Amino acid sequence: MNTTTDRIAHVLPGFIHDSRATLAANFVVTAAAVLAMLFLLGGYLALPTLPVFGHDEVHYYVDFHFKLVEDGRWLNYLLHDFLRSLPLPIWSLLYVGLWWALMYRIARGCGFDVAYAALTASAIVMASPFLEMSLWPASVVPSLLLIGLAIAMQAHGVAYPVIYMVSGMLMFGAMQSMYFLLPLLFLREFLDTAGPLRARWWLLFRHMLWWVAGSVAGVVVVCLMLVLLAGIWFPQPPEWRNTQPVESLASLLSNIAYVAQNLAIHLETLLRQGGVTYGFMLVCIIAALLRARTLLLQAPALLLLVAVLLSFFAFSVPLAPVIHLRSLFAMATVVILGLAILPGHTAFGRVLGALLLLKLVHHYSVYGQDYLDVQRTETSVLLTDLRELVPGYPTAYSALALEGAMDPSKPEARRFNDGSLMHPIFVSLGVWDFLDCKIPQRCDRVGETGEPIAVRPFAGGQFELAVDAANNIGVVRYRE
Repeated sequence: MNTTTDRIAHVLPGFIHDSRATLAANFVVTAAAVLAMLFLLGGYLALPTLPVFGHDEVHYYVDFHFKLVEDGRWLNYLLHDFLRSLPLPIWSLLYVGLWWALMYRIARGCGFDVAYAALTASAIVMASPFLEMSLWPASVVPSLLLIGLAIAMQAHGVAYPVIYMVSGMLMFGAMQSMYFLLPLLFLREFLDTAGPLRARWWLLFRHMLWWVAGSVAGVVVVCLMLVLLAGIWFPQPPEWRNTQPVESLASLLSNIAYVAQNLAIHLETLLRQGGVTYGFMLVCIIAALLRARTLLLQAPALLLLVAVLLSFFAFSVPLAPVIHLRSLFAMATVVILGLAILPGHTAFGRVLGALLLLKLVHHYSVYGQDYLDVQRTETSVLLTDLRELVPGYPTAYSALALEGAMDPSKPEARRFNDGSLMHPIFVSLGVWDFLDCKIPQRCDRVGETGEPIAVRPFAGGQFELAVDAANNIGVVRYRE
């Protein structure tokens, strides 16, 4: 009896100590998760109230055939009328909500508890690529629903080769960059170190094989749908994408160097916008060294993360187009998810991970507020002045044309001198036929106009509204 009592007395202090550490860690992680969700709310708060969203969002074009030809997004093309039937503020709420739910599901799949998964999901969804792409919510939501379909198939026991093939054939018809996230649904199978390491390496090889096969199937379906819907075999990227097709070994090496340079630039930007400093990186390196043995056992999972991070860039090598940060969902997700995994599941590790993630989500939230504020301010100023310029109902004109150019040194010039950015502003005025006279032959049907019927000062010059009465076309000119 005394021996048993002595054993309990010996073990109890350690048990109490461990329990206190766990409770303290739970408190810190829960508090961090609540703060992260508040930062997420603050970062996206202005999104549903924006007067103008992304310049080529579906709501600004009655005919979306040009996007089908340029990008091969046949599914979005078929859904075009439906996507336009719901207001953009509703799509924006769905965008943020669905992203968060999907990332929470992936985080839970990594073995995180509820609070830590919520914190991780908030940090990912607040990252700059997700924030920047939020200006195109209606275009992205179909792909989010397809990821949800993949999760549903996984939950019902569908074999992973089928999930990759079905998802590839559908997702390449919407937002192709979303397909590269798919292996993350299976990450837990590689993080579990209980099974033989060799078996996990073999499983990783099979996943990578079917992942690539799914992307090939997606490209094939895109080509077939383009034949059916547009009479062409391959997408025809617009000039602004500045594509550089591989034609020789030299061009291949050049494209690889270009893509690698973009990887370095965008990765540095993503980290900088998240407030990552040298001290932050030093902490991560120390954590990795302390957990080196476990991380080596999880090598297949780490390689899967690296493959997902590099996937969009590898897919870009054949054409080497302009690469925007807003397309790099996979890169941002892997960086933040990897950071969440790095410290481990101990009480100290969870606290360290929570603090690192909280720093990220706070900085991304500040960036997000500034980014959306710029979008709101620039578009609101132009909308206000153009509404004052065009008297009565803009829809009274059969079309509105835009002439003139602004000094590039003026802050208003970036948006005004780009017809693609002015197009949604004119549509938001209520005019569906917008003519950008900077594009050759776009304004051929505009005839003679009389004296300006309205003038409004703007950016050191003035807007003038004249009318081609014969064709009932309003012409907005800017003069210095």
